[in-house]
Amino acid sequence: MNIKNIALVLCLLASRLVLADQNSDTVNFKLNLNNAIKYLKSDENRLTFQEALKKLENGQFISNSLSQPLNFGYDSSDFWFYTEYRNQNIALKVLELPYPYHQHLDLYINKDSSWQKIETGTLLPFHSRGTLQPLDYAWPISAQSGDNIKVMINIRSKAPVIVGLNLRSQTSYLTNAENVNLLYGLFFGALMIMLLYNLFLFVIIRDVTYLYYVLLVLANTAVFAAVTGYAFKYLHPETPEINVYIKEFLIAFLTIPTSLFAISFLELKKNSKAAYNVLLAMLCLGAFISISTLFGVTYGFSSLIISFQAPLLLVIGVIARIKGNKIANFYIIAWSGYLVGGLAMTLRNRGVLPATFLTDHGAEFGTALDLFLLALALAYKYKKIRNEKSQLQRENIRLVEQQNEILEERVRQRTELINSTLEMVKHQHEDLMSRNSEMNSSIDYALKIQQSMFPDKEKLIKSFKDVMLFNQPKETVSGDFFFFERINNKLFVAVVDCTGHGVPGALMSMAGYNLFYDAINVEKLDNPSAILQYVENHLHLRLNQKEKIVKDGMEAAICMIDTKTKQVHFCGAQRPLLVIRSKKDPELIKGSKRSIGGYFQNLEEGFHSHTLDYNENTCLYLYSDGFQDQFGGIHDKKYLSKNMIQKLVTLSGLKGAHQEMKLEEEFNSWKGEKEQVDDVLILGLKL
Repeated sequence: MNIKNIALVLCLLASRLVLADQNSDTVNFKLNLNNAIKYLKSDENRLTFQEALKKLENGQFISNSLSQPLNFGYDSSDFWFYTEYRNQNIALKVLELPYPYHQHLDLYINKDSSWQKIETGTLLPFHSRGTLQPLDYAWPISAQSGDNIKVMINIRSKAPVIVGLNLRSQTSYLTNAENVNLLYGLFFGALMIMLLYNLFLFVIIRDVTYLYYVLLVLANTAVFAAVTGYAFKYLHPETPEINVYIKEFLIAFLTIPTSLFAISFLELKKNSKAAYNVLLAMLCLGAFISISTLFGVTYGFSSLIISFQAPLLLVIGVIARIKGNKIANFYIIAWSGYLVGGLAMTLRNRGVLPATFLTDHGAEFGTALDLFLLALALAYKYKKIRNEKSQLQRENIRLVEQQNEILEERVRQRTELINSTLEMVKHQHEDLMSRNSEMNSSIDYALKIQQSMFPDKEKLIKSFKDVMLFNQPKETVSGDFFFFERINNKLFVAVVDCTGHGVPGALMSMAGYNLFYDAINVEKLDNPSAILQYVENHLHLRLNQKEKIVKDGMEAAICMIDTKTKQVHFCGAQRPLLVIRSKKDPELIKGSKRSIGGYFQNLEEGFHSHTLDYNENTCLYLYSDGFQDQFGGIHDKKYLSKNMIQKLVTLSGLKGAHQEMKLEEEFNSWKGEKEQVDDVLILGLKL
């Protein structure tokens, strides 16, 4: 009985050891599936999953016998990849594709004779990558022991097509991800330390070379953040559109700070004019490619230009050293490492070199070495400059001491002169400020007087169904005004544009308003042409234009609206009337080809009235020429009358307040930062 118990215990211990060993294997499990991948490259139209599956069954997929990842470089064809494996235990597995920049990636997994589709890629939000939220691509797969797992992957991308598959245990995957995050954290942390340290030196020393170095570090940091997927995961996970061209843009943009740093650090403008011009051309080419990449014009050219620039910078460093620039030694060694790492990554992306650890991460090693050595070179250069400055300072101190007595006397004399001048300027400034304050107060008071004389918008609202009034003076007071008077069933409305703007225009507007008032209320005139003729005659008298050459005058558009006969009587002095009964058939009635007042010319041309019927849907627009004459837009041209009329026709169906808001937005958008050329007044009435 004891022997049986001992045997039982030994069996239990043995099984425990076997299970522990199996669990250890399960925890650290990693299987390279690269040599089990079959692939199909379709240069035709995009295949459906069923079509690809049929080609797989027909043996049209190509088998990969290598353990290295498949590398097709830049190829926008439709790629399909297939692999399968038999699950050996029940533990949760993770299928890993460790290359993060595929734009369209569809994963199909077959378990229990059914296919499950998962869509992801850099053109979908980051959460499409599943619960693991990997930087690359990883999918948890749960299966029973002995299950046959089939995997189909479809990739379409403008980025390099590199595919390698690993099957890991969940613990193995998470441990590896933590290690990768730790290493990249150290990498980016080192870059940030160098950036902040040299930015601090730039603030102290004010040498632009340090600023270019900071830009160089910043550009490299941005490139690797985009390439590794950290930028996508932590900066813009819900805006995948940024991924379309950002990597290509940043790599091409990298040529700009590298060229600027080389020009400044090696002092090429002074020491080598040819190298200086070559790098300027390279800088411009890099700027062009980086910008055009955003529009998809030069996609894929960024790696070419950086591959061309890296050896070029190395050659320029050698030339600088041959010419006696000792600090070029650091520069040559730094760019040698950068060249090797960058060239390895570029050739990998082009499909020339296989995807290995060195080609995948050579750029990081080369960049870290490059930036570290360039930082040492800057420190050496700073020490050299500081020694030279110290020697110059000692010499300057000696010279300064010799000049101190002479300068002190000159300073004393000039100080007395400056003090007397400052005192005089101070009094003049106070006088100007006082006069300016008085002038502004006068103008503000003139505005109050002008506003008190002219009718307000509320009078119009009481007499019409709807009113639109857009009034934007060029200065505080305006030379444009509108007139309104109601006498029984007759409504008199006018928009007047006086010569000039500001104070002169305001004075003319007040004179004009009184003349319109007298013509209608005192002389009892109701014919628009007679009213304009009255204003014309009396304006000449008031401005004494018969004896003096005074060109001041006004343009006007006036309507007499008879609500009893449902007619509009219009007359204009170089100003039109826009009538809109429907948006499809607007009518523009031009005014007479002469203004009111000014030089005596075209007097044979009288003021002619027009009569038209109106209905309840009729809209009238009277306006000055300030809006249409405003310069603006991308070509700095006038807005033009035809565009303004079209705008008014478009807006005519809206409420008056809404029209005012839209006109203000249009005017300010057209004008932009340019100066307003004239007063603007537009009056719209719905009858």
